Amino acid sequence: MGGLSTANLSKKTYDALAGGELGPYSVTYEYGLFVHVPDTEEDDEPCPRDLSRVLKYCRKNGVDWIKFDSDETPDAKLPLYQWSDDCFTIEEAVEHHGWSIDCDLIPDCKEMEVMVCFAGESELDSTEFIIKPFDAAELQGLFEDFCVENGYACNRVNSVMVTRVSAEEVEE
Repeated sequence: MGGLSTANLSKKTYDALAGGELGPYSVTYEYGLFVHVPDTEEDDEPCPRDLSRVLKYCRKNGVDWIKFDSDETPDAKLPLYQWSDDCFTIEEAVEHHGWSIDCDLIPDCKEMEVMVCFAGESELDSTEFIIKPFDAAELQGLFEDFCVENGYACNRVNSVMVTRVSAEEVEE
């Protein structure tokens, strides 16, 4: 059994697990919950991105049950989530506020540069990514990786702004 902080899940996912809304994954206890890790990704029922990432990480490390506890230290190799009503992931920020556009859009857009403004450790910060047009899921994955690498909570997004579009795909 592996122990993880409840902060390694979004509040929305934690509440869904605790409420029995996400399949046969979990059992609650006073300070958190126990979550079963299915043997393969194919055995995972459809689940939120944050839970899917945790399950994959635990499978890779040979963990078959996870004890999510509020007193555990968050695992730095997984995304960290603040539990507050005013904290948004990329996908939630786009859903609530839409995409801000700071450039001219073109009909045959192949990629776009997007600036993500978020609450850093003590002040507002930003970073940029190149993504497929309006692909919030791709941007969410890139931003989560960025946050894990830099120790930021991945649901402190203030805005998502398109700063450049291109009809050509840039080779990396």
